[in-house]
Amino acid sequence: LGKWREQQLTDISKEEERQRKNILKQKEITLAKTTTLLTLRESVDVAKSVIFDVDKKSLNDYFDFLEGSNETRNLLTSFNEEMRSSYETQVRSRIAKKTSKPKEIMDAHVEADVKKCMELGLNNLMKTYGENVASLPNSEVKSEILKTHSWDDLKDKF
Repeated sequence: LGKWREQQLTDISKEEERQRKNILKQKEITLAKTTTLLTLRESVDVAKSVIFDVDKKSLNDYFDFLEGSNETRNLLTSFNEEMRSSYETQVRSRIAKKTSKPKEIMDAHVEADVKKCMELGLNNLMKTYGENVASLPNSEVKSEILKTHSWDDLKDKF
């Protein structure tokens, strides 16, 4: 009975250790999802590289069909999202040169860095193509100002 009890305690101890390691690994993955490994400069370089490959004529052709800054932002956001695989390929390549972590942790870091690079890329697209919003005929809300009251009528209300 003594050896059996001792074996049980050993098994429980091993299971507790395995669970503790699993919890630590999950915490590390959670932290990695919010921690970028690339420097800001490297992230900008990735964004520049991806955005440089954009077919600018193709993108400009869409602006003739848009109405307002919300549609422009939506178009640029979806366009940027379509380039996610390019961002991810470049980020993975750079991170692989920097570190060798377990796959789950590496994937979490890649996710954080891709998100940062995509934000930078979208910022650039908005700065580059944002002026198209101003050139759209319906981008401004225009309404005629109607005279409804005189200043004398309004002064008593304030």
